[in-house]
Formats: sequence, structure tokens, C-alpha cells
Amino acid sequence: SRLGRAYVELHESMGPQRRALERGLELLRAALADRPGDRTARFRLASAEVARHRGDLAVPHFHELLRQEPDWHRARFRLAIACDQLGRYAEATAEYERVVRAAPDWLEPYPLLARLYLSRGDGAAAGNLLERQLEYREDALALVNLALAGHLQGRPLETSLEAIERALKLDPRFAPAFVARGWLQARAGRFKSAARDYREALRLDPHNLDAQAGLQAIPPDAGH
Repeated sequence: SRLGRAYVELHESMGPQRRALERGLELLRAALADRPGDRTARFRLASAEVARHRGDLAVPHFHELLRQEPDWHRARFRLAIACDQLGRYAEATAEYERVVRAAPDWLEPYPLLARLYLSRGDGAAAGNLLERQLEYREDALALVNLALAGHLQGRPLETSLEAIERALKLDPRFAPAFVARGWLQARAGRFKSAARDYREALRLDPHNLDAQAGLQAIPPDAGH
């Protein structure tokens, strides 16, 4: 199983390595068949299934691991990701929340949970979560999401724009910040400013679909 874990870790650390991932899966399945109690092999196998977007195959493994070791935060986090992949958003949200409560200084789950809150329009939950995250570390994505959460809560536009400015001070080339600011400006009818932000996002990230869609949605001649 050590070699199988190495193949999976290669995929996770070096970017997409499809052959390594598939070979790792083969070895980990064989190892688990020989030693069903090998928790590390089961965790790596389930993680590999998540990596290839087969959450349906990963979930039973994570449930078994958490039945034996309920405080294994990384296993619960990967379970949440698997549920997220499957569109089981209520389960994913509950599992992310459990991880955040149990390990509040581990920041990796925060943006994924914030995204789920924002997608269901719960600006208050997203805002509270992101403010807790930012107590640990300034983060451009968290600030962008905080701006969107503030908009959902009906806060003044300038408050959201201030959060975007903080994000851009941290990372002046962060395309999602320009996309979010463009969206906020367009919602306020500031189409010229919105168009500038969308174009800047596309300069930084030419394939950004949100920026492309935002620019196309601006009324004709309003963005010039």
C-alpha cells in the first residue's frame, strides 16, 4: 500500500497525474483486499476516488473510517468534498461545519463551506464564517466572498467594495476580485466601471467564464 499511497500523493502534489492515480488505485484496492483494517490505505483509496470525482465510491469508505475514528478531521473534510461533488449539499454543509467547529484554525474547509452558504443565498452564515476565517489570516478569496456575503445581507455597496479593495491590496492580480467588483458595480447600474473590471479580469485570466458572461450581460453601449 505504500507504493499505492505514493502514486496518489504524486497526483495530489504535482497536479493531474492520471496514470499515477489509476495505478495507485489498483495498488490500494489490492492492499485493502488483503488488509481491510488498514485505515491509511482506505483513506488514500477514498481520497483517490474523490480526486477522480467518484464521490459515490468514496463516501462508504469515509463513513467506515469515521465510524472507527470520529475525530479524523481530514477524513471528514474529504467526506464533505465527496458529498459536495454528488450534489448532496445539505450533507456536505453539515460535515464542513463539523470540521470547522472541531478544528477552527484549519482554514482549508472555510472557502468550500462559504461557497455553499453563498450558493443558497445565506449571506449571514457566509459573512460570520468568513469573518472568523479572517481572524486567523488575511485572504483575498475570503475578502471577495465577504463582499458578496455583505451584498446578500443588503449592506451598502461601499462596504462590499472596501472588502474587494482589501483583497486587491493582498493580490493585485486576483481575477476573481475584479469579477466580483464588476458584478457588484453592474448590480448598482455602474456599467462603465463594471465593464472595466470585467475586462481587467479577462486580461489577467482570458478564459474566465464569469468575466465573459458579465461583460456580455452589460447593456449595449453602457460599458463604453
